[in-house]
Amino acid sequence: MRQPSPAPSGVTAFSAWVFDTPDTAGRLLPAFEGSPHRPAVRVDDVAVVSWPADRLRPLAWHGCPVDDALVLAGAFWGMLFAEVFLLPLSCPPAGGPGPSDGQLAHLGLDAAVVRSLRDLIVADTSAVLVVHRANAAEIGAALPIRPDPSLTVLLTPEQVGRLRAGFADDER
Repeated sequence: MRQPSPAPSGVTAFSAWVFDTPDTAGRLLPAFEGSPHRPAVRVDDVAVVSWPADRLRPLAWHGCPVDDALVLAGAFWGMLFAEVFLLPLSCPPAGGPGPSDGQLAHLGLDAAVVRSLRDLIVADTSAVLVVHRANAAEIGAALPIRPDPSLTVLLTPEQVGRLRAGFADDER
């Protein structure tokens, strides 16, 4: 089996692992927090989305990653979740103006990424969203299921700087 190559030095990415059940992603969150029996999967930040089939919108929460390099405040995740899931609920029916895609483009999450997340994370699914510097395949290999991310976006150093300046968690 070929070993995944490491990510180039200094490259930060945003990845999403999407699952076919609303509870799978939540069960994976402890892998990012570590335990006495298993070291944590090393990432900069992590959040989970769970969308039970009987809910109008998904549930989402911020994890507690071990690395402190780019831990983002809940404001970033709240803004991302609002852009992906809540704004579409406030739009008029088909034919009217749509949600304001692209508000996060300066952070590397342009309209295409937002639309991809909307298309991937639907009722009766869940997702783990990760900001990381490691190779996504290495992160996936450390998870007990689904080693390949559904979506990965490489962030430029300028975008990472904007994330850090606007959303770094000052409490950590």
